[in-house]
Parts: sequence; structure tokens; C-alpha cells
Amino acid sequence: MAGQPPRSVYYDDSDLASGISYSDEWFQRNDSFSNDAGLVHRGTHHGTFAGQASMTFSFIGTSIFVAGRVETTMIRGEARSSNWTCRIDGERVPNAMDNISDTAVSLNNFRLCSRSGLSETRHLLSIEVQASQAFPFWVDRFSVRPPPNQLPQNVTVQVDPLDEDLRYATGRWESPEGSQYRFTTEPGASVLLDFHGTKLTWISDTLSGQPTGLSQGIYTLDDNDPVVFNITGLAPGGRNLGNRVLFETQSFTHGKHRLNVTYLGFSAPLVLDRLMVESGDILALGGTSLESPFAPRGRSSGTSNVGGIIGGVVGGVVAMLLLLAGWILYRKRRAKAEELAPVLDVEAPFPTTMGYGFGSEKPATYQESHASHYGAVYAKEAPNPTSSPPPVHGSASPPRVNGQDDAVATKARLAQRYAALDAVAVGSSSQHQPDSYGAPDRVEVLHHDDSGIRLGSGGQGSGVMVEELPPSYTIA
Repeated sequence: MAGQPPRSVYYDDSDLASGISYSDEWFQRNDSFSNDAGLVHRGTHHGTFAGQASMTFSFIGTSIFVAGRVETTMIRGEARSSNWTCRIDGERVPNAMDNISDTAVSLNNFRLCSRSGLSETRHLLSIEVQASQAFPFWVDRFSVRPPPNQLPQNVTVQVDPLDEDLRYATGRWESPEGSQYRFTTEPGASVLLDFHGTKLTWISDTLSGQPTGLSQGIYTLDDNDPVVFNITGLAPGGRNLGNRVLFETQSFTHGKHRLNVTYLGFSAPLVLDRLMVESGDILALGGTSLESPFAPRGRSSGTSNVGGIIGGVVGGVVAMLLLLAGWILYRKRRAKAEELAPVLDVEAPFPTTMGYGFGSEKPATYQESHASHYGAVYAKEAPNPTSSPPPVHGSASPPRVNGQDDAVATKARLAQRYAALDAVAVGSSSQHQPDSYGAPDRVEVLHHDDSGIRLGSGGQGSGVMVEELPPSYTIA
């Protein structure tokens, strides 16, 4: 037998078959009071407005904890609520109402009364109530720790975060000193539990001083498909509502099962306050190993079947980032292309007012033994785009054939662009360097009509830079 004491079992306020009895003044209310702090077990309460009401509960256990809802109102500086008295086997139990501060509160899952150190026999809890419409009294659940030799059947069992059957398989899980919970902020951290039961619920808590953004986790039951769940943190300045259901499984057949929970990240922590297992094991199984008969075939670790899921999630995020980067790069390149389109587009019309002189038409087979040249000469500073076209220098006219004008104009336009860029660079340097450094006074465009071998032509004189263009051909 495991050294751990038996786990606590839950009896809901509506579980009359378990030995709970109410006087006539009580009623059941299906309301989780979700806007108030604290978790309502199964979403029900038994309440009363009566001036005199009572209830009893017969149980076998070494401790008992009675949880309910408390509502207080401030009257003349004093917190007022309904009154109640708890007794076990006729002996009065201290009222936990004394621990409430003098403030108006509405709390669920409030400890109405409790007692531990009881003998391993049957006991009788009785509660006497004085309530009213303004100060109702509510009972939610009864938590009992049974003796190991008298275990009840088909009850809801509480598995605490430090239970010996919980195996924190991967990652860093923290448990602050004096706390009853464990939490992690490390993506990939996982916890395993082997258990018997028919349904499982993960109860979480909201921690202050931790990241508050949306996080996600996944859980698998046996070798079934993983289920993704969301994790929300405590927003700055937000109200802490305490325990909440993080996820609950579907009902399943009674038997041995394995739960595998993995934190995916990347903000609010994954917090375990307790697990609730319907028809669960009251006695621990003695631990959970990494080797599991419920893992998919070919896998030896209970954590391995979520590795692909984690990898897929991370890979999906990386892929989205790469797509975004590619889209941004595409937009930048497209914008650059649109900026240069007026210069590089060979189909764009070219203004004839630039004054490039072309000679009379000659056959396509016409060849000159020398290179005629034409060109526009530019000043050292970039031309004003709104000014008149620069003058044309050079009297020689190149041969022209049908359809050749556009090609020559395109080359001249490109030469004009490059010459303008050169002129800007030359103009900038001329402000700091003497003319003796070789900066040209003007740039001329030289168009060749043949494809023979040529020696460097140099300039047309001091201070002249020649931009040479190859010949253009058309179909003869």
C-alpha cells in the first residue's frame, strides 16, 4: 500500500443518496455565481432564507470540510451575514465566519466549517441556520477523507498537485513555499497521471505577478487525439476570481487511463490547483511511469505523442513569420521596380523634343568603316526634371532603318539615365576636389554601327567622357 493517505472525496449538495438531509426550508439553486470569486462545485447550491433551518450529513471519515457561499453587507461599519452553527457528533465546531474582514463580500467555495483528526468511524455533521432574504445561507459541497479500510464507491476524488501519482515529466514546475498549487511558464513542460475513473476535470487558479497574455496547452487521454485548451492570465488591475475549471474531459468508460498535459506557452502560466476524477482512485496507485501501455504503438514515452503537436505549432509560427518576411521583401522589390519603371520600360514612349538627330534611312546592310556618334551633353549637376531638354551636340547622324528608332531611343534613354547619375556623382565630388582630378565637363553618347573590334576611344578632348553604345540590328 502506498504511504500517501487516502485522497479526499467530494459529496455535492444535491447528492442526497450519500446521507445528506435538509429540513423543509431549503431549496436547490442551479447557479454557478461565476461573476464572484471561487468555484461552485457542479454549479449547484442548497440555500435557505428561513429564520430557522437545519441539515445533517452522516459520513465515515477522519476529516470533513464544508464549503458554501457567503454574502456579507456592511451595516454601521460591521460586516453582517446569516448565522450558522456546525456540530460534529453534537460537539460545536468553530465558525469560520470569524476570519472574514469587515468588508462586503460575495464568495464561493468558502469554508463554512471543518474538522480533522476524527476517528475512523461514522460521524454526524449538523448545521443550524438563521437566515433571511437579505442574508441567505448557501451550502455547496462536503469534502471527506475516508479511512483506508472503509472506502466509498463511485465518488468524486480530489488529486492534489503534490500527489505521488502525478509525474511532472518535463520542464520546470514551481510550487511556492506554503502553497497548494504548482505552475509552469516553460513551453513543453508536461505532467502525466495514470488513474481509474470516468471523467476528469482540471481546476486552475489565477496568479498575480505572472504574464497575463493568452497561452495554450494540450491534453491527451490514453492514445486519443490531442485537445487544445486556452489559458488566460490575470489582466493588470483585473479582479482575481480564484479557482476556475481549465478543462474537463468527456465521460469515458471506467478503467485505467492516462492523462498527458503539455504547456505550449507563451504567456500566462499553466496552474494546477487540483484534479477532480469522477469514480476515481481513493488510494494512489504508487506513481506514474514514463512507460505507458496507453502510448501509441512504437512509442515508449507518454510525452512523445505530443512532440509532433508542439513541433507543428512552433513550425507553423515560424512558417507564418517567413511568409510575412517574404511578403514584405516582395513589396519592397515591387516598389523599387515601380520607381525604376519609367527608365527601364522599353515600351514607354520617349519624347522627340530631346533633339536626337537621326540621318536618312539606309538599308540594314549599310556599314560604316567609322563610328558615327550623337548624344546629349549634360552638365555636372543632375538636370531638373521640369526644365527643357538638354541641347544636342554632334553633327554626325547614325544610319537608321525601319523600326530602329525605338531601339536607339531606348538606348539613348538608358544612356541619359546613366549619364545623369554620373553627373550627380561628378557634381558632388567637384565641390571638394579640383578639376585636375579628371572630372569630365560633359558626357557624350557614342553609338556604333558595326560590331568590329575597337580600341579605347578615350575622350573627345579634355573634360569629355564618352558613353559608348553597341549597334542595333533589325531583320534585313
